[in-house]
Amino acid sequence: MSIFAHVALQGGAPETAATQGLGHILNSNLEIAQAFVDITGNWSELLKFEPRRIVVEAKVESSGRPDLTVYDKNGRVQLLVENKFWAGLTDAQPVSYLNDLPEDIPATLLFIVPGKRLSPVWKVLKNRCQAGRIKLTKERRSNNVTAARARTRVLAITDWAHVLAALEVAADGAGRTDTKNDVLQLRALANRMDAEAFLPLNAQEITDQILPRRLFDYIGLVTEIANRLASEGTVTLRQGTADYGMGRYLNIGETGLQPWLGIPIDVWRAVGTTPVWWWINRTGIFEDDDCWRKLPVLFEGMHESDGGRFFPIWLKTGADRGVVVDDAVAQIHGVIQTLREMSSAT
Repeated sequence: MSIFAHVALQGGAPETAATQGLGHILNSNLEIAQAFVDITGNWSELLKFEPRRIVVEAKVESSGRPDLTVYDKNGRVQLLVENKFWAGLTDAQPVSYLNDLPEDIPATLLFIVPGKRLSPVWKVLKNRCQAGRIKLTKERRSNNVTAARARTRVLAITDWAHVLAALEVAADGAGRTDTKNDVLQLRALANRMDAEAFLPLNAQEITDQILPRRLFDYIGLVTEIANRLASEGTVTLRQGTADYGMGRYLNIGETGLQPWLGIPIDVWRAVGTTPVWWWINRTGIFEDDDCWRKLPVLFEGMHESDGGRFFPIWLKTGADRGVVVDDAVAQIHGVIQTLREMSSAT
């Protein structure tokens, strides 16, 4: 492990260290800064500009402090960057940040995340845009960048490996051995964060009561959702335990399915996006190969594990408990209706 990665991990704020490191690298040479801009600029004709200044954690309008703000030669903001390892999105991301970008010129909001988080974080970004009445169009993936248009603005996401590979090539091209070494140091941190099985503890985490409180909240939500489904006759509850985490087995009558609804800690950790998931294995209607193959197509966000498939129950944010339960139950009703239609067709 590099000295930079070691210091960042010991300090307990690897994302802050990565932001500072990336800002330093981009400000070291305009050719390297241009290569960074071209990561998204190559995706679309919209974003073609010459960077002149990169500021770390600059205040931008009402949205807060994006990790990096990139200005063009005329002093206009054309790129905001958010660097993530395993932290969640803030309330301002991405809607407030997109709204704070200029409307009269092309501009982009770029998220850099570990490769394992590309799909789930992109899903959350799109959901938040929809809730914030920002219409995304022309979504596509090219050169490890997934992006979509919001009129003259672009929302984009890529991973650390792609960014750092591009910067290493640019540093080589510019003959900047010192900058290349900085890139390699940052890559060591990104690789460590991507592979780290156990993140170092800090005093705040150990004494923080928010996590246990939230775990009890999530367990309570699962219980309430399962009981609601049982009380209305949608499912019956079955006794049993699972190695995945805390939850309940449900019996969906004529489908022959007995899915598990709960909090699979390993899936939550690996994928993110939501703590509550369904788990379905190859029983009942899914003994039929065609039905099993259709499952990932029918339900977005599938995760393969333990001979079965998990798919997410999205929890409504910023809402009272009853609204969260109502929304989750409505999602499950839709899933069960689809499963019953599949059952009747087999």
